[in-house]
Amino acid sequence: MIGHIPLPNPIPSLLSNLRKILVVEDNLINQKVVCRILERLYGRCLFPVDNGEDAISQIFSEHQSISLIFMDSDMPYLNGLETTRLIRQYERENYLPKVPIVGMIFHATLGFRDSCLEAGMDDTLHKPLGRQNLVQMVEKHVLNKQESSSSPTGKQTA
Repeated sequence: MIGHIPLPNPIPSLLSNLRKILVVEDNLINQKVVCRILERLYGRCLFPVDNGEDAISQIFSEHQSISLIFMDSDMPYLNGLETTRLIRQYERENYLPKVPIVGMIFHATLGFRDSCLEAGMDDTLHKPLGRQNLVQMVEKHVLNKQESSSSPTGKQTA
């Protein structure tokens, strides 16, 4: 147990399929917090990058090895919304499956969340981020999808 929240107990075979997690965050403290939580919970190799341009480079070179992206929405130069649009364009043009992107947002307005989803993000988390929120996103967008895609009937359950 870490703190007051019990560690998740995902099926070991699902964890073995969890590949790398890309954390795109320009605030070094937020980046370290997210990476430390995810490393302790899942022991997975993380790619922390601090801007959209480096995120694009990682996606272009390592797309198949990335399971999930946590994307800060508000970064200088190339923000999270534009970075997400470019990633989705790259995936479409190269017939690649979509890597789930979870926006990490400070703006608590419904309109901004909608803008994130319209840009191609799959979900959003409000800052400050907590351990339980990160666990829920990994389970929702990676572990549960792997479980449903490997169901005995071959049919996706959700």
